[in-house]
Amino acid sequence: MEEYREIPAISIEANLFSWMNETIKELFNSENFRSGKRDLEILAYRKGLYGHETLTLEEIGIIFDNLSGERVRQLENRAFTNLSELLNTGKNESMKLILRQEDFSKLDDFKSNLIKLNSIINEEEIEKQVTDYFSLINVDIYFLRLLLEIFGFNPIVLESASSETYYLWVKEEINTKKVIRIINEIVSFLKKIVAPQSLHDIILQINKRKKKSSRFSTDEIQQAIEVCRDIEQLPDKTFQVNYSCLRTYEDKLFRILFNENRSMHIQQLAIILNLNATKYGERSGITPHHIGSRLSSDERFQPIGRSGEWKLASWDHISTDYVLDLMEEALHSSGIPLSLEDIFNYVKSKRPVEINAIAAYLSQDNSFSRVGTNLFGLSTWGMKSETTLREKNSEPISKAKLCELLEEVFSDHQTDTMFVSDLSREITDQTDRSEQAIYYRILESPAVKVFDKYLGNKKRKMATFISGYRSKLTKLEILTKEIPVRELIQKTVKEILISSKDQSLELQKTRDLVVQKISCPKASVYSAVDLMEAIKKSKNEKGQVVLTLLTHKKNFKEAYKSLSDQKLIIEIDRALDLIKIDSVDLGLFQLGKIFEATVKEYMKEIQRSKQYPITSNDLNNLFSMIKWVERNGIITDRRALDILRIERNSRAHGAPPDLDEREALMENAETLVNYYLDYIVLFEKRREKLI
Repeated sequence: MEEYREIPAISIEANLFSWMNETIKELFNSENFRSGKRDLEILAYRKGLYGHETLTLEEIGIIFDNLSGERVRQLENRAFTNLSELLNTGKNESMKLILRQEDFSKLDDFKSNLIKLNSIINEEEIEKQVTDYFSLINVDIYFLRLLLEIFGFNPIVLESASSETYYLWVKEEINTKKVIRIINEIVSFLKKIVAPQSLHDIILQINKRKKKSSRFSTDEIQQAIEVCRDIEQLPDKTFQVNYSCLRTYEDKLFRILFNENRSMHIQQLAIILNLNATKYGERSGITPHHIGSRLSSDERFQPIGRSGEWKLASWDHISTDYVLDLMEEALHSSGIPLSLEDIFNYVKSKRPVEINAIAAYLSQDNSFSRVGTNLFGLSTWGMKSETTLREKNSEPISKAKLCELLEEVFSDHQTDTMFVSDLSREITDQTDRSEQAIYYRILESPAVKVFDKYLGNKKRKMATFISGYRSKLTKLEILTKEIPVRELIQKTVKEILISSKDQSLELQKTRDLVVQKISCPKASVYSAVDLMEAIKKSKNEKGQVVLTLLTHKKNFKEAYKSLSDQKLIIEIDRALDLIKIDSVDLGLFQLGKIFEATVKEYMKEIQRSKQYPITSNDLNNLFSMIKWVERNGIITDRRALDILRIERNSRAHGAPPDLDEREALMENAETLVNYYLDYIVLFEKRREKLI
């Protein structure tokens, strides 16, 4: 009985492909394989081995004495079967050849590892597997492909959008035609839609028009996406075709805008489009004019006014309105004059714009008028330049107060991280400042750490609360949490002068005491004192400037100072400071606001305690609230409240009074003010009892 001959002489550990080469030569040169050399040559031509060009069956037949294509196929099959038997079983029965046991064991283990991979495998992944397993530096791709076919894997040859051929390998039980069909359908869908799609969207769109029996499974679609070179996965786990797959200029412009996530000028679009064309070996040289005409005829794009900027039509966060229209919209939506920065921030939140353009429109266009220092309104409002802002506190929210409000919002949501836009929206609801102004103040607040977060291709700012923010606030910032710096300085000056002999003190000593008390800059003291009407300046015998506090002649009730709400007391003090000839209407207006807010807070507290039924209509306006308090016996005579309501409406909606009207208001101011103070104290003390 003939014994098996062990082959090859070298170990598989040396080099897999050298080992294969030797094994193949031993097999086909075996004395038991009579036509082995010819069979090997045919196999080499078919598989591209030994540097041969891959030929068709007919081409090989011509080389070998005009063999038919069918005969060549039979010889190729015989050669493949003999080699497959040897490498899959470790021996070839007819040739009496056997592999060394340690070599076959390692080869068989590698085969088992491949079988455990996905049912569709990218050739690059297999190359990585073989180099790692056999510690190889280089891979003979033709020997590897032959080995994969011997192991039972079938090749799928595809061509990418860049005309690059690449291989996928599937297990024997996989339908290769179905895999190709799935890949082609996914790529066609993503080319058509252009925008990135989630896996679920792809599954839905690919299958929704198919019969149930013809639908592709989730695993089939997912594997096809993973191995297709023309599809890329984005950080948000959506998928899109590569840029080189996009068929038209319009599709490529859509991709550019989508990836940038912002509007762009046609000149910028032209630059990027031409750079990409050079990068991908395409025709370049498209002009901005050409781009403009293409975008105009595609409903996916919209121009932004006359700026030359374009956006995607699906973007609601960028307006296509003209700058002038958006400026008017900013003022209409606020109902009050706004600063240049507020108008700019509003327009910028809607579309690209430069602040210089806003400033130019405000100064040159007749639609707007300056109504105060850096304050602008609509000309149709008929406001005079000296009119002071009523509905909006011109003082910006203090740094310490903003920190406190941020802490409250984070606490209410029981989290330490939120979107900055959500924070600004909630704080805007609690204050009378613009959302844009609050947004930019948050970015600089010591109470938060701001960072960018990407949601797909969109970038949003997030803020993390810093619990130790108080250590970053100065003494002055803490003291001015509820009161502007100038007002705090003036209040401190008054306190110092009241406690001084004859309510007088040298300016320099006053300045030093103020700085010592509240740690403000010295220069701020001088500017604040210059604006104090209740201060008289004179010089002593040494030539030093002396400050003297003028006697307060207004006889206003002071019961409000016993209230526990210090913020309310400060607001009342501010309003009372305005009860003078040049601002009496504003003082009464502020008192009217405080009065209305106090009544509403009292009713809300009753609503929370459920003592009386209160509807939203009861809280709708001051008239409804006064009717409710009378109806429920809170007061017995509403005539005084009606007087205050009428006065409040006159101040809120009437035209700014001239000098004669202000003098008339001053004559009745004491009575009106004391009425306001009486009822503010009444409702606030009743509210305090309910808490």
